[in-house]
Amino acid sequence: MSSANAFLAGLSPSRGEKRHCSKRLELVGEDSYDIPMTVISGAAEGPVLVAVAGVHAGEYVGTAALVELADALDPAEIAGDVILVPCLNASGFFAHARDIVPEDGCNLNAIFPGFDGGLTSERIAHWVASELFPGADFVLDLHSGAAYEELDFYAYVPQADAVRARILGLAAQTEIPALVPTYNTCGVSGYAAFELGIPALMVECGGMGECRAEAVARDRDVVLDAMAALGMRERREGRRTVDQRVFEGCTPVCAIESGLWRPSAAPGCELAAGDELGRMLDFTGRTVRSYTAERAGVLLHCTGSLAVRAHEPLATFAW
Repeated sequence: MSSANAFLAGLSPSRGEKRHCSKRLELVGEDSYDIPMTVISGAAEGPVLVAVAGVHAGEYVGTAALVELADALDPAEIAGDVILVPCLNASGFFAHARDIVPEDGCNLNAIFPGFDGGLTSERIAHWVASELFPGADFVLDLHSGAAYEELDFYAYVPQADAVRARILGLAAQTEIPALVPTYNTCGVSGYAAFELGIPALMVECGGMGECRAEAVARDRDVVLDAMAALGMRERREGRRTVDQRVFEGCTPVCAIESGLWRPSAAPGCELAAGDELGRMLDFTGRTVRSYTAERAGVLLHCTGSLAVRAHEPLATFAW
């Protein structure tokens, strides 16, 4: 285990061992917050891969995938160290909170790198940025669509010059079909990683708050393929070569008014400029507004909820 990951406070396994443990964060007063994790120290020296899920507690696919890997990965077959954090927002998971930390109502993926003396979410983010990520050679952050988000299978690639080439090189050795640029410069977990010079990939797979086996398998395979790309294990049997698309940009579409949303296209659809994304209705069935694609692209995300408030996201398409 890399000395940079000594935060495990004596729980680090010896070479060739696996350990299920947790990180306890001290909160205000006498409260504490436990984050489950599995640390696998391979039989041989090698890189360090950190994979997290459950940043948004209502996105279950990544959590299930990392739980499966925590059980299945054999240290004897690994060179290097794997740190799996299946549910970063553990309290939100059991509170059925969709995308917030219930202790403070904050979106964890909007406050990285956090603050050690702040709210619960800020302290979680600070631990990730200051202790979990340092020493990693690559970070995977697994997301999916929550209760009313339909998604295609894709990943966001930070555009920081220092890490972009390494991210694209690793992603090319996975079955992720689409890579989409993200221009976030603060807030999200990837920002916390590339501020440290660490490449990070935020994967989106599965939607509508479901945890279907095929989506879980895709996320699991992304982690295994990343390990193979880093030289940590043998290449996965059955890995397919996909026609991976690297998009130049992506455009979110948000609701102008509140209403009843009726989508006209599904994630994965090719769109021409002017194609209808969906219509906003009122309670009489009258079309209040038709939303269309401003340019040609591929629909990545579409809101699956009938009820939509003004300014909420309706769709995202890449070009």
